[in-house]
Amino acid sequence: MGEGDGHHTEHQPHHSHEHPSAPKDERRLRAEKLFLTTCLFAAVLLALLASATTESPIVLTVTGFLPLIVTVVCLIILSDHGFKQGLYWAAPFAISILFLAIFGLVNPAINYQLNVGSLTVVNLVLGLLVTVVLVVLEGRELLPKANEPEEFRPEKLDEYVHSIEDTCKALNFVVGRVYRASNGGTSAMRERLRIGSELYNEFESIKPGELKEKKEIAADLLKKIHEKLLLYARKEHAVFSDAECKGLKNLMRNLAGNDAIIDVLVTNDRDPVQYYYAGAIQTTRRLLAELERL
Repeated sequence: MGEGDGHHTEHQPHHSHEHPSAPKDERRLRAEKLFLTTCLFAAVLLALLASATTESPIVLTVTGFLPLIVTVVCLIILSDHGFKQGLYWAAPFAISILFLAIFGLVNPAINYQLNVGSLTVVNLVLGLLVTVVLVVLEGRELLPKANEPEEFRPEKLDEYVHSIEDTCKALNFVVGRVYRASNGGTSAMRERLRIGSELYNEFESIKPGELKEKKEIAADLLKKIHEKLLLYARKEHAVFSDAECKGLKNLMRNLAGNDAIIDVLVTNDRDPVQYYYAGAIQTTRRLLAELERL
């Protein structure tokens, strides 16, 4: 995940080393672009094949598949600029309806050479299929699954720690994107929310066999991580100064800073921030509870 392209690849220098899976996310972004580019070529090729097999004028066949072509182009733009998922789903519907309205009026002038109704349905279905695959490539859950917590196993401590580390780094990265300089954020604001790597790195140094004798150290580190996470549940004006809140721009948020920071992150970032946050809170609280039992 980067921050630029309007939202994903521009990255604040002091956060550039923070993300737990930057190579994976770069691969994901390349996969999205490759998929959408392939769909664009496929849509044009489909129109040309339709012209060849039906002996219809190329202009008409290309026009018939115009909603699909425009939908893919819109998805490329929306994906590159990190717009929210709702706009992805809106694109095929809006473009298909527009096609139906415009060419429903134009069709009489071209002697009804286009079956506007059927073409609208075909383009809408194909556009929705492209959208579904794009959403899956972005790692979003179409139907979120309920996760049942597994039994705590001290020998799997390193896995639990890596889980905390990954979610904390992911949150740091989202903070870097949303409160970046171009949105009026400052390094001091980002640092206030940043979950320091020294916390989970020190926790990671505790071996599973040492957990019982070092449980107080582990609990102290987890409490510090948990306290930092609780900052995200507070309203912006409780964490940032009035000047800092007023300096923010280009974000969907309450101008007076009355939105919780986690809500601002969820609203303004394309990643499933709510799952990062819920996962980090759940894991730290559970580990703290398990340490109390040791």
